[in-house]
Amino acid sequence: MTGELVHPDTGRPAAATTVFRDLVGHVEPALSDHGDLDLVEELLRALLARGNGALAQRAIFTRTQDLRAVVLDAVRDGSGRDPSTGSVLGAHRDPAEPASARKS
Repeated sequence: MTGELVHPDTGRPAAATTVFRDLVGHVEPALSDHGDLDLVEELLRALLARGNGALAQRAIFTRTQDLRAVVLDAVRDGSGRDPSTGSVLGAHRDPAEPASARKS
């Protein structure tokens, strides 16, 4: 989440976090009308805090130098949800920690 994206309003590169926040701001009225604004803001905060799957995969590969470890982690934790509660994983996840080492 440290890269740049083309900002849809300007057509110029901008920080990914800026583009994501601006997108949520753009659709905020519709999200509010449907009762989804709080959830989207919470999920965006969590995503920005923990990073995405690509970040986790790069961290695992850097640590292990093993593509098999990367794939196994993705297969074990592909749902994005806490297996014990079913809730969306929060910002506490360390992307460098493989799923096999996480508490269930």
